[in-house]
Amino acid sequence: ELFEARQSQADGEAANQKSRYDDLKQLAESGIEKDRQIEKLKRDLADLIDEVEMLRLNGSHDSYDSPNSKNGGASPRKLKQEVDALKDVNEMLRKQVELTKRDLSESQDKLRQEAERSAM
Repeated sequence: ELFEARQSQADGEAANQKSRYDDLKQLAESGIEKDRQIEKLKRDLADLIDEVEMLRLNGSHDSYDSPNSKNGGASPRKLKQEVDALKDVNEMLRKQVELTKRDLSESQDKLRQEAERSAM
């Protein structure tokens, strides 16, 4: 009788542990699925932020339909990288124009000074 009681108790504990294991397994799987959903939402958010940045760069939503409608399917992140690269090129060209203007101005000043010296 004592043996049966202990056996019954052991069986109950084993069933309880199996049930607890199943609950924990289900909870872990649920946590993993939630992590996947969170990562997807993070990616979606990054894409939306990129899209908002593109809208801001365009200055108006009238000329902007969707990041995928006018650019052959390029992602907003890729478009932002291209825009940033074009900004860098634009800045470099702007600096080159400024240097050229300065050189032109200095050359014109020297030419004017030479003309004044030769006129004396």
